[in-house]
Parts: sequence; structure tokens; C-alpha cells
Amino acid sequence: MPQPRLPLPLPGGKMEKRDPEFSTRVEDFSLTAVILLVDDDEPVRVMLARVLRTQGYVVLQAENAIAAYRVLEERKPDLIISDIVMPGESGIELRRNLAARWPEIPAILISGYSSEGPAEFAARTPNTVFVQKPFAADQFLALVESTLAGPAATSASPPE
Repeated sequence: MPQPRLPLPLPGGKMEKRDPEFSTRVEDFSLTAVILLVDDDEPVRVMLARVLRTQGYVVLQAENAIAAYRVLEERKPDLIISDIVMPGESGIELRRNLAARWPEIPAILISGYSSEGPAEFAARTPNTVFVQKPFAADQFLALVESTLAGPAATSASPPE
């Protein structure tokens, strides 16, 4: 069986036609993203971590804001995912504090409670998206991927 061929420049600057059997995604060559997952509900945190790991993400877990700050002393993530309602410092307070120090790190805030407050906060805070629980794993992963890709790739309204 012939091996797929890479399209290479021909003399004169023209490109070879791409072999239809050869396809790849840019993401296949990128480094694995590191995600800090903050949720006080251990079963939810473990389940979300498992879903993220199936896609190759490195997941750092914290059960509350204090634990998240400890993790951040050791490693800066590419994305922060935080529940909003937690004992002590809320996910919104955590995001506000982290955005002041690292505004370039995007965040996804999640909550099972109905309220317009978190959505309004996310809309006012750069690189921040809010998603309401419950959500399907594939929708969640699509949101993670688009958030990591940058603000232009993240839709104004997260998946329902």
C-alpha cells in the first residue's frame, strides 16, 4: 500500500496536489493544554476531569479557591474552569482575582443555579465564558476547545 504524500513545493513555487488520504489537524501538533478545574463537588470535579483527560488535556484539580491558589503557585494553566457556588470564595471572586493577575488566561464559569448574575459577569469580563449546568460532554468539550482557541472562536452564547 502506498504511503500518503505530503504536499511539497514544486519548482516555480507551485504546490503538489494534496493526497486525499493525507489529512491532519493543526491541533495534533500542538502541546497539550493544561486546565485548572475548580469545583467543591468532588463527583462533578472527577467526572469533568475524566472527560477532559479523554481529549488529552492535562487537568489540575482544586476543591476550592484556596486550593486553586496553591496550584497556581506551582503551575500556570492555559484555561481555568470553575464552579461558581463554592464555600468560601466563589468562582466569580476567584475569576476576578485571577483576571487581575493573569488576564490572558481564559476561564469558563459553570453553575447549576439559575441566575443572570454569572452570565452578566462573564459578558463584562474579558476571556470569560459562563455555561449553565447540566450540559452534554460534547458541548462542554466544544466550549473548552473554542475558549482555548481564543476570544474570536468563542461564541457569544455558550452551548445549551
